[in-house]
Amino acid sequence: MIKHFITIVFTLCILSCVSAQELKFYAQVDAKEVLEGSYLDVSFVLENAKGSGFTPPGFKDFTAASGPSQGTSMSNINGKITRTTTYTYELSVGKPGSYVIRPASIKVAGKIHKTSPITIKVVKKQKSDTSKGEDMFVRVVLSDSIAYTGQQVIVDYQLFSKVDVRSQAYAQSPEYDGFFVQDIRNVRAASQRVIYEGEEYIFKSIDRVALFPQQTGTYEIGPIYFKLGVASKTKRNRGFFFGTQLDYYNVRTDAVKLVVKNLAAAAPPSFSGGVGKYKMGAKAVRPSITLDDAFTVVMEIVGDGDGRTVNPPAQEYHPDLDVYDPNITSDDSYESQGRWVNKKVFEYLIVPKKEGRYRIRPEFTYFDVDSNDFVTLRSSFLNLRVAPGSGTTLRKTGDQKISREEIKPLAEVSSLSDMDSHFFNSFPYWGLFSLGLGAIGFLYFKKWKEVQESKIDPLTKKRNAANSIAEKRLSLAAEYMEKGENKEAYAEISNTIKKYIADKYTKDYSDLNAEKIASILQEQKIDEEKIKTMLSIMNACQMSIYAGASDLSVRENYEKTKGLILALESFQSS
Repeated sequence: MIKHFITIVFTLCILSCVSAQELKFYAQVDAKEVLEGSYLDVSFVLENAKGSGFTPPGFKDFTAASGPSQGTSMSNINGKITRTTTYTYELSVGKPGSYVIRPASIKVAGKIHKTSPITIKVVKKQKSDTSKGEDMFVRVVLSDSIAYTGQQVIVDYQLFSKVDVRSQAYAQSPEYDGFFVQDIRNVRAASQRVIYEGEEYIFKSIDRVALFPQQTGTYEIGPIYFKLGVASKTKRNRGFFFGTQLDYYNVRTDAVKLVVKNLAAAAPPSFSGGVGKYKMGAKAVRPSITLDDAFTVVMEIVGDGDGRTVNPPAQEYHPDLDVYDPNITSDDSYESQGRWVNKKVFEYLIVPKKEGRYRIRPEFTYFDVDSNDFVTLRSSFLNLRVAPGSGTTLRKTGDQKISREEIKPLAEVSSLSDMDSHFFNSFPYWGLFSLGLGAIGFLYFKKWKEVQESKIDPLTKKRNAANSIAEKRLSLAAEYMEKGENKEAYAEISNTIKKYIADKYTKDYSDLNAEKIASILQEQKIDEEKIKTMLSIMNACQMSIYAGASDLSVRENYEKTKGLILALESFQSS
């Protein structure tokens, strides 16, 4: 009795979940373009409902070879239960032309529902001189034939076959010199019938990769060799557990060219490295503070460009707001809808100089590959309010900034009247007094230093910062090494050298490669041994990114890069 009760409750729960889903009734076909004399499968699908009185269309332009075959199924995906009823027909097609499969109808809860019509194109069967005329072949298809450094280019390997291809694999793995490569794992495996160059094939994508160009030039993808396993018509099966015997064939793709160019226009100051398509949003964690505190503005950007080249965008707001160098609090890459997507989160610290109300609008500029121009995204306006503080503010004297480390919650102290009068003659008092004098001296020294640094030419500042930037990027390479991610470590080593040279000698990063860097160092009269060291490191990076390398070679080149940067820093050009 209890078992029957549980079964009834379970069934009612399922039916209630199904009834809560949206009712759908639609038609689908396995091909919208077919050859004359071929066939066509059409299905009429009812989802999330129980119908009656199904009425098919007349099929006056087709011949119903079989059907209807009716099937019912129920699926549960992430708690979403779907009940499906399918009515399928196999139709024979006749003369070339354009034909319409008219609506089918079904009754659900007393109401008639109809499918939308579908147009079918029947193509004349002919063999053209340009036709492949092969039982199977693989095409290489690029999402773009012209791209920019940092842009994502999808390489799709497409199989066309007239035979039963059961397996496919690279006969030799392709190499992508000059690109950062990400495999796309979620390749659509479903096959479909298509007409290509006048012939009918079964088509599907068998592999897909995302390429991110690292430098300009003309590149050739392929030819690529595949090993295809076809169900044998002559070999006998080895029994039920061993499956179908296969005959193996080697096929070769044609080569395709990809042209990588520099950005089409001069980059504005707000550009921070994104190339592709991006979205941006920003918010203030606490829009109302006192002068004792600081604002935190969080910016999130999502795009399909090379995330390794995207830096936090500089922000300029009201002169009474000091914006500090942001932190990168999140940097994630993931696959979405057949492409790689990078999401970064930047956290800006903003210290107010005065109380009042401020209105800011964070912005992010990227290069749009469709319009071939720079696009600036702006968030909605953020309204900030600064109230008076306790009198002990985060602002130092004059226009001096404070460091992030100095911005901490203020400790609560008791009033002077509650302090022991003996304190003023005690050792702690004189210790604190001495520290206060030292702090005043430090502030004067720091102010003097900032004045001196303000007189330095900006290009000189950039060169002086090159070593610091290189050390930071090498620290990321070290993290990759510790994780055993050698490919990523080598990519960071290569990028470190190029970024360092670009910063130190004010060159365009996207235009740099090993040969151009060697030419720059020769112009600077750098010792030939150091140039050879650089070339060997860059060559190892290229070989290792695409062919793999041992832990030892990664560490050796990491240490060589550190030594090279220190040597270049110590060298004073004439």
